[in-house]
Amino acid sequence: MSNLDRFESFIENVESGVKDEIRISMYTIEEDPIFYNLNYNGNKIQYINNS
Repeated sequence: MSNLDRFESFIENVESGVKDEIRISMYTIEEDPIFYNLNYNGNKIQYINNS
């Protein structure tokens, strides 16, 4: 796991009502990427899975 500080920053921004977005990348056994995009608009989080 890397960039945990960036994820924690996203959580803090959500709790404070600050707009933010983050992409979480994971990889399959075959090393194909799976992307999870979280976009916070100051009111709600939008989740997009680009697998």
